[in-house]
Amino acid sequence: MKKLTENPLKCPKCGNESSSIVKAVPKGTKLVLINRCPSCKVKNKVILDFNNKEDWIDYVGEAFFTCDLCGAINKDNIAGYTYLGRGYSSWNSFQQSKKIVFRCDKCNNKRVKVTTGDFWREIEPYGRKKEKEPIEEKIPEELTCPKCKEPISKEDKVCKNCGIELICNKCGAPLVPGSNFCSNCGDPVETFDIEPEEVGEMVCPSCNEPVENDQIYCDRCGQELKCDKCGERLLEGASFCRECGDPIVKGELDI
Repeated sequence: MKKLTENPLKCPKCGNESSSIVKAVPKGTKLVLINRCPSCKVKNKVILDFNNKEDWIDYVGEAFFTCDLCGAINKDNIAGYTYLGRGYSSWNSFQQSKKIVFRCDKCNNKRVKVTTGDFWREIEPYGRKKEKEPIEEKIPEELTCPKCKEPISKEDKVCKNCGIELICNKCGAPLVPGSNFCSNCGDPVETFDIEPEEVGEMVCPSCNEPVENDQIYCDRCGQELKCDKCGERLLEGASFCRECGDPIVKGELDI
């Protein structure tokens, strides 16, 4: 099967590639086209073989929705369908010739194309705008310390959890995970002592009385601070222990 090497709808007079189809009617194994060149306004007849449809269908699909007056390609502006000589209607027979009516986006003129219902199904998708594919938002991967696997940020020079050096103190180059020396300047990789963060004063969530970390009940109001059954630290405002489900004793103040 010989493949088409050029646009079969090219205007034979002026060579314009953007010809406009005004009529497309299948006849047996052939497709008979009447084209009009938007540039020189010359009409010509082209006959294509359905056996080679994959070679010319893209040309025909685009040319069918090209305005024969200004050459603009129209998408999503079909005004309606009509039987030849009758009013707008649905297509009951796919073999009958129909008029496709649209108003050109560029020149605003109403244009009419003729084809059959069965061939319309072939080219109708060319008259729709392609939807843009949604762009997937890439979620940045969480950085972790190569030694302790705790989360770190790009700005961290030292892991806040284990103290391993992440950025060379001498040259500022990122350190290769697991290395003992900087691959850029040769400086030894250090591990620093991490001072524990200071914990602020703990208070009772019920009466705001200062309490100790290991205290189970508030001395002032009796609020249960740690589960007296399993020892789990209780969440503020909770009614039951999240670990064992034991009911929490609420604090009460004598007024």
